Amino acid sequence: MGVKWYFGVPYFDVYDPRFADFGVPVAVRGTISFCVKDYQEFIKLYRLTNFSLKDFQTQMRDAISHYVRDTIANAPAKHNIPLVQIETKTAQITDEIEYAVSERLKKNFGVVVSGVDIGAIELDKTSDGYAQLMSVTKDLVGATVKAEAEAKIKDIAARQRIEAENYEKTLHIQREEAQYAQRKATETAHMGTYQIEKQAEVGVAGTVNLGSGVGFNPAGMMTGMVMGSAVGQNIAGMMSSMIGGLSQPIQSTVMPPIPSAIYYVAKDGQPTGPYNLSTLSQMIVSGTLTRESLVWKEGMASWENVYNVNELRKLLPESMPPIPSVSE
Repeated sequence: MGVKWYFGVPYFDVYDPRFADFGVPVAVRGTISFCVKDYQEFIKLYRLTNFSLKDFQTQMRDAISHYVRDTIANAPAKHNIPLVQIETKTAQITDEIEYAVSERLKKNFGVVVSGVDIGAIELDKTSDGYAQLMSVTKDLVGATVKAEAEAKIKDIAARQRIEAENYEKTLHIQREEAQYAQRKATETAHMGTYQIEKQAEVGVAGTVNLGSGVGFNPAGMMTGMVMGSAVGQNIAGMMSSMIGGLSQPIQSTVMPPIPSAIYYVAKDGQPTGPYNLSTLSQMIVSGTLTRESLVWKEGMASWENVYNVNELRKLLPESMPPIPSVSE
């Protein structure tokens, strides 16, 4: 047959593991159910000739009170429970009290505990210990909140500083890229003028005297063979496309007009050139072009002697001296 006892443990001091200087009075009340299953063991333990029910009850109550106090006092430190929250941990503490009480009552009193129910764990909230604990807890919570707020502010400031630095670096990179793109655009816009200047230099310097009186201009021959009769086309743009592999046509607005006086010269039955007036003048001075040399330009019906072309006749000296022969 089972027995159900009501018990109450009067106030005793319990300490918060964080603040060991402040003891707070705590009281516990509840019920315990137990029975005797092994009567022979029970008789051996108490020798019924000397058994007193009153003494048995007193000893049981004292033992239960002692076991409950030990469990409650150790619970905050053992389970890391703030003392002000111990009332909310009743179920967890009840399980631990039931285990401790069951083992000890069975061993010391020969009874089997079938259940322990902690009805309440009460803090004496009117005590000085409770007031002091609440004060330091409040200060601790305030300090913790302040520290967390300061940490968040520092974190936000650090992130803002990093974002500002990254933004400044991004703007610097964008400025450099824009300047680079502008330089490239300027170089591209002036590429046509640059090619015209280089072509003129090649046209003048490309006339080579091989010693036989025949002028040889590789750039001129290449232009004549590739371009054929398209003399009037944009030479600078075509040369830029061939040499540089550029797919974009050069803007005609940045090119100077191509001189119209461009002639081909017949040498050994083959056309050479084209040559501008400046180059033809140098060829006359060097003797590679004479008044009898045949020339032609676009618009002429046939090849003509230099002397018969008015604008070339002006380049001829009044009396051309004979070309000296090479002495052996």
